[in-house]
Amino acid sequence: MKLATAWWGCQFLAETDEDKEILENLIAALPDGPVQSYEQGGIEVLDPNDYKEDVWSFNVDEVKAAKMVVEIQR
Repeated sequence: MKLATAWWGCQFLAETDEDKEILENLIAALPDGPVQSYEQGGIEVLDPNDYKEDVWSFNVDEVKAAKMVVEIQR
């Protein structure tokens, strides 16, 4: 699993099926919305087909090989 952070939040990249299961369990355990956020905080499973180099923290090859990418915005 890889983690990237920025001022807006963080992204998790699941490299294995085990990583993906961990992220799925995390998403299931979190509440639907944030208790507190800066602007529009939330959690989102990112679609690799929507890859934009200036937005994503990982390069396109990492994203294509990933089992799942999750973004948590603050």
